[in-house]
Amino acid sequence: MRHNAVRPLELHTFDPKPVVNTLISAFPGMVLSVEKVGVGLWSTAPESRAPSHGEFRIVDTDELSSEPTPRLNGFWPDGSIDAMVDILIEHPLPGAEWVRGEDGPWIVAFRQGVSKGWALERIRQRHNIPREATLAIGDGFNNLEMFSWAGYSVAMGNAVAPARARADEVTDEVANAGVALTLERWFDH
Repeated sequence: MRHNAVRPLELHTFDPKPVVNTLISAFPGMVLSVEKVGVGLWSTAPESRAPSHGEFRIVDTDELSSEPTPRLNGFWPDGSIDAMVDILIEHPLPGAEWVRGEDGPWIVAFRQGVSKGWALERIRQRHNIPREATLAIGDGFNNLEMFSWAGYSVAMGNAVAPARARADEVTDEVANAGVALTLERWFDH
């Protein structure tokens, strides 16, 4: 692990091999990548849509799926997000759940039962924080469950439509300091 890396309190991983096998069978040409916590990202091609913090390595699917990971990304450059979602509904990912990307045919797979809302609930309980004192801010499909969990939820102005619909409030866009505006209001009262 790099000396300046933040260490997670807990790490919830899954075996990516069955998921990788399902995805490469269902989506020919899919680019896959896995997060290597504290190290970087391993990918099957340079076109990975996943953000990389640290080392980036091109590997084959055997090496990619050789050890547990908290996150597996799939990018289908030759497909559409609608077709991808339809196929994923017909081909469940073994031991994992997934959330679709906001701007193209990509998904993030993660251990079954783990979500932002689930993790935040564990933190809330650990620190004895009342639910009504919790605030969630986000803009993507991966925030929907967290919005349902939070005492109060705020979607960014540029958020996907389902996030805006689920949130208690919609603030300005990220580029217009929507988070700062929300936090100023939240902590002023």
